[in-house]
Amino acid sequence: ISLNWLKDFVDFDLSPEELAATLTALGLEATVESRSFEFDGVVVGRITGIHPVKGTEHLTSCVVDTGTETLAIVCGAPNVVVGALVPVAVVNATLPGGVKIKPTKIRGQVSQGMICAEDELGLSDDHSGIIILEEQATLGQDFKEYLISSGDTTIDLDLTPNRGDAFSHLGVARDLAAKLGTPIRIPQISIEESATPVEELARVDITAPDGCHRYAARVITGIKVGPTPGWMVQRLEAVGLRSINNVVDASNYVL
Repeated sequence: ISLNWLKDFVDFDLSPEELAATLTALGLEATVESRSFEFDGVVVGRITGIHPVKGTEHLTSCVVDTGTETLAIVCGAPNVVVGALVPVAVVNATLPGGVKIKPTKIRGQVSQGMICAEDELGLSDDHSGIIILEEQATLGQDFKEYLISSGDTTIDLDLTPNRGDAFSHLGVARDLAAKLGTPIRIPQISIEESATPVEELARVDITAPDGCHRYAARVITGIKVGPTPGWMVQRLEAVGLRSINNVVDASNYVL
């Protein structure tokens, strides 16, 4: 479970270790998960200039300030913008899979590193564009330190089969709220119903009522597959799920 996600349902002022000890005392064996990354030599940089690369429509040569040096980096991402804070793999950095960054020439342009997308750092499968960081990121900061300081803490639960009620953040929050004597917050859900009767779109027949007393379904129209909001990506990553797209991620988020 995610510590920050849990705080959506119940207020508490416990360290991750204190929370794990409290949950264990409640019968929910808990340990704090240490976070590790498969890259090294990636720092926070700022794009200070963008120039087109001759002979191509999608490549740009970016001027990147890392706080200690100014680099020229060729990038093909569609979302490069002057002023953006980004993760930069400098020369000699290592990425997942043992990839080592070396200076190279692309279409005659010198490239002294890589501006990274999430999949290139093993953070998700998203390769739609480079990672754009929040403004609180510090120029030149080790990107691993940035992720840890701005990220979440994951608590691993080892649950017994009879504790199915604790297989969700809300379920854990109920136990924790009872232990701490604090109120629990139940999310308020607002759904904009369509004027079109659902019977015109779909139908559910229960043909074996002895085995299935009730089946609930909902029709959602107008869905477009696209990138997932950053806050949802962070929450899924905190519980060990990689972002795929908005539709898949929304399903995983609810489940």
